[in-house]
Amino acid sequence: MQKAIIYTGNFLFPDGNAAGKRVWGNAKAIKAAGYEVICFCFRKDDPDSGLQKKICDDMQIYSIPYSRGIHRVNNVYPAILFRRILKEVRKMYTIDSVIMYGTLGTSGYNMAIIRFCQRLGIRLICDKVDLFDEPHKNNLLRYWLKKRDLYVMDHKILPSCDKWIAVSDYLKKRMPDPEKTMIVPPLSVEVKRTMVADTNQPTTIAYASLISEKGIPVSSWKDRVDAIVDVCYVLLHVRNIPDFKMCFIGFTKDQFLGQFPEAHRAEYQDKLRVLENHIVFYGLQSNTNAQKIISQSDFTILLRDSKTCTNAGFPTKVSESLSLGVPVIANATSDIAIYVHDMVNGCIVPDPHDIEGIADKIESLIALTREQKDIMRTNAINDKPFYYEKYVENFKAFLMN
Repeated sequence: MQKAIIYTGNFLFPDGNAAGKRVWGNAKAIKAAGYEVICFCFRKDDPDSGLQKKICDDMQIYSIPYSRGIHRVNNVYPAILFRRILKEVRKMYTIDSVIMYGTLGTSGYNMAIIRFCQRLGIRLICDKVDLFDEPHKNNLLRYWLKKRDLYVMDHKILPSCDKWIAVSDYLKKRMPDPEKTMIVPPLSVEVKRTMVADTNQPTTIAYASLISEKGIPVSSWKDRVDAIVDVCYVLLHVRNIPDFKMCFIGFTKDQFLGQFPEAHRAEYQDKLRVLENHIVFYGLQSNTNAQKIISQSDFTILLRDSKTCTNAGFPTKVSESLSLGVPVIANATSDIAIYVHDMVNGCIVPDPHDIEGIADKIESLIALTREQKDIMRTNAINDKPFYYEKYVENFKAFLMN
C-alpha cells in the first residue's frame, strides 16, 4: 500500500494562520517526496460543529471548529476523532509517520496521539516552531496554559518522539537528539513576481501582524512595533527626511496604542500625531489584500528583541515577503541573516534598542534610486530560498532514513 503521513495540530489549513501556511509548505514537500498527506486540523467561520472531510490541494483534510480559551484545554473530543481517522486511513494506506504540530493548548491531545501511535508502532515526529519565554501574567488563563504546556512539551511530548522538525538552528540544538532533527524554515508554496511599486510614491515600508494583547510591557512584545514608530519619528522629526510611508497591516491605531501600558500611550499618541501623513493603519485585512499592499511596497520590516522566543522561532513574515519579491528590513534574530543578505535582498539593521542605527540604515534605503530598489526586488525573488520544491529531497532523506 501507498505510504502516508498524517499531519495534525492547531493549524488552519491551508493559509488561515501562520501555522496553516507552515504545514501547507511542509505538506507540499512531503507529497512531492512520494507520500500521501492527510491533515487533521481546525477550521474557522463555519456554523457546522462536526467533523468535515474535504480535498484541498490534492490532500485529504479532516477539520473541526476552532476553539478558544478554556475549551482549548479539553482535548478529549479531538483525540477520539483522531483515533477514528487513524482507523479509517489505515484501511487505505500504510501510515509511515504522524507529525504533530507542537503548539500552545494541545498537550493533552498530543499525549493521546502518542499513546495511540506507540501502541500501533507508528513513528512519531514533532514539528516544533517555537519556545516560549516566561509567560506574562496579564492573561492568567494564557499564563497557566503556557506554563503547563512548557512542562508537558519538554518532559513528555518531545522525548516520546522518534524524530523532530525544527524551524531554526537554535531550536534544533534544543531537541532531544539534534542528529535526528531537520531544520525547515517556513516554506512557500508558490513564488511569484509582484507588482512593481509606483515610481512616483515615496519609499514604502510595510509591517503586517495582528495585535491581541492589551496593556503589556514592551519587554514582553514579540515584535517591536514601537521601535518602528520611533525610527519613523527620528527620520521625519529629527532628520527632516519626509520621503517615506509606513504601512501597518492587521491592526488599527487604537489597537496599537492599546497594547502599551497606560503610562506610555500619551508618548506614542504624540509621535503618531507628528507622523500623521507618513503612517497608514490599514486594520484587519484579508490575506489577499495584505499581500497586495505588501507587493506594492518597497520593503517590509521586522524588529525583534533577541530572546528565547524570537531566536527559537522563525518569522513567516520574512519568507512570505521574499517569496513575494519584496526585500526585508530586519535585525538578525533566529536564522534571518542566513536568508536576508544586507543590501542584496534586504537590509540587516541593529537591534531595536539602537534607534539611531536603524534610522541610518533605512535612510540609506530611502536614498536608493528606483533602479537600485528594483534590483533588490529581483534578488529577493530569484534565489527562492523558501520554495517548497527546494526541500523535497531533504524530506525524502529525513523520512526514509
